[in-house]
Amino acid sequence: MPEEKCLYPFKLCQQGTRLHGQVMLADLPDVASVLSSDHGAVTYDLTCDYDDQDIARLRLQVTAELSLLCQRCLQPLIWPVDCVTLLSPVRTDAAEQQLPTAYEPLRVAETGAVRLTDLLVEELWLAIPQLPRHTTACVTQVDAPAVEDPVSAKPSPFAVLRELRCEP
Repeated sequence: MPEEKCLYPFKLCQQGTRLHGQVMLADLPDVASVLSSDHGAVTYDLTCDYDDQDIARLRLQVTAELSLLCQRCLQPLIWPVDCVTLLSPVRTDAAEQQLPTAYEPLRVAETGAVRLTDLLVEELWLAIPQLPRHTTACVTQVDAPAVEDPVSAKPSPFAVLRELRCEP
């Protein structure tokens, strides 16, 4: 696993930094554990600056193609992810309460650092549906054998009693 990349959002916003790159899905075990395949990468584009109201903001765009299992047919399903989130780093509850609704609060540690992988994992978790399904109809019965009526196929457990019954 590669070394964790720590970001200092307040410093990045002051510098007007833009970061972009890729992280392999296999390097994100929290997300990879729910995927049918951890092949591929997550591409990110992070722009850090201040808005017109002097609020520190991070614009994070995440794109990926996740391999999930369709919950209808249990076949692989490629789920495209392309999301943009506006984050604003905060250190206190009061600062969080004052944020405009357009921003998601990004809690930073006392050191002022956040891990890039944590941001990516959170965005991917939000993008994964609870019940992934193909958007088109799935083939739900693939060469399934005919099912017999279970009541008529099984002999009655009381059939032995019929034989023991005394007939006058």
